[in-house]
Amino acid sequence: KTLLTLKTNMQYIHHPRVIAENFCKENTKGTTAYLGAMFGGRNHSTISIDLNRTLEIILANPYKSLVFRGIKDKIRKVVKEVNEEYEIKE
Repeated sequence: KTLLTLKTNMQYIHHPRVIAENFCKENTKGTTAYLGAMFGGRNHSTISIDLNRTLEIILANPYKSLVFRGIKDKIRKVVKEVNEEYEIKE
């Protein structure tokens, strides 16, 4: 198990997991049920709630919006570098 798949809502685990869920939803064709399975067997409705909360947080706090965007940009950069290194076509 990784920290992102633990069944806990401790903030230091929950916030990164929500960012990861959001990133996966935006960048894959996975359903909320599939994402739930990938994140420790979470229910699809839990994933939907997390995604909605992320949107609420971003809309309510411009600073957190910048933080989320910065994290997502860093993840995209790493994925691009890995794909280029291993010659993976998207």
